[in-house]
Amino acid sequence: RSEFENSRMLDWDEQTPRSKRPKNDDTQDMETSEQKIDEDLYSRQLYVLGEEAMKKMSQSDILIVGFSGLAAEICKNLLLCGVRSVTIHDNNVTTWKDLCTNCFLSTKDVGQPRVQCSLPKLGELNPTVACKQHPNAELSNEDLKKFTTVVFVDQ
Repeated sequence: RSEFENSRMLDWDEQTPRSKRPKNDDTQDMETSEQKIDEDLYSRQLYVLGEEAMKKMSQSDILIVGFSGLAAEICKNLLLCGVRSVTIHDNNVTTWKDLCTNCFLSTKDVGQPRVQCSLPKLGELNPTVACKQHPNAELSNEDLKKFTTVVFVDQ
């Protein structure tokens, strides 16, 4: 068994958050050089992906260029999996067509910038992940170099 599986088999009440349990060598939360990975929040991913992949993911800064319905799904999944940050670059305003594919938009958002309207709802998905709009109207090569991964959608 892995160290993670053994730590899950302790006689602790499953309702007790891991942060409230006494720490010893076998039950310490995994730490990266910059942050801890919340084992309660990401327990399923840790089991499937493993500790090393979660560490890499938790240090990733993602840029999504374009914010169509597909991009909204990608963004949602990235936020839920626990990357360090997601930045969205999109200069388009919400249209009626967007309401069919982007669940973070509503009728009151028509005519408003898609990203600005979606950010509050996206931020609620995982408050531990920074989610923001890219400040520049145009992207440069220097902008792209700041991110671990860049996802172009409908470009």
